Amino acid sequence: ALACSRYCAVHGVRFTALSLHDRRAARDPRYLPAESGWRGFAGRRGALTRDLLARAWAGGHAGTIFAHVNLASLGLLFPGRRKRFAVVAHGIEVWTPLRAWRRGALRHAGAVWPVSDYTGRVTARLHGVSPERIRVIENCLDPFWNAPDDLPAPAARFALVVTRLSSGDRYKGVDVTIRAFARLPHGLGPVELWIVGDGDDRPRLEALAAASGAGARVRFLGA
Repeated sequence: ALACSRYCAVHGVRFTALSLHDRRAARDPRYLPAESGWRGFAGRRGALTRDLLARAWAGGHAGTIFAHVNLASLGLLFPGRRKRFAVVAHGIEVWTPLRAWRRGALRHAGAVWPVSDYTGRVTARLHGVSPERIRVIENCLDPFWNAPDDLPAPAARFALVVTRLSSGDRYKGVDVTIRAFARLPHGLGPVELWIVGDGDDRPRLEALAAASGAGARVRFLGA
């Protein structure tokens, strides 16, 4: 949002962010300065749809960026044969077959922006998106984030996992990583596994690390 608002300010285009789940008061001026618009719909899908389509059919619509494929099918209702929208592909939501309208949204988008080369290749192969319309835009750090001063000193070598530790995200395989790490041969010397993140699955993973024999070599650093 910050990058888009800055780009639009330079090029004389009005930028507005529409959020399905946030409320109107959730606007953060650090990311959306005063010249940027903001609308939060608090889960009201019909209201979001009406607002979005009104903007797309209005004169001067430069384009829309859908931050998730689940909303991108609305782009199929945009005017003209050349659809003025792009879709961000984060990962797992495009790694399996999609319903026809979501697959159609990917195929008709002016651009698809996966966050990794792997997701880009899967999107092209599985959903028939032309590779020429795929451009990887990798995730980045929050521009207002500062590293804390009290980070622990690392071991000579360590493996790093950064993710939500949520029971709903077990497909990410943090437990598999812990079990594999515990089986590393001791001849490799001092190696630690750093797990950065937090969530309701953390107690289970901490118990797994203790039971695996890896013990103190697995460090849970929190969020």
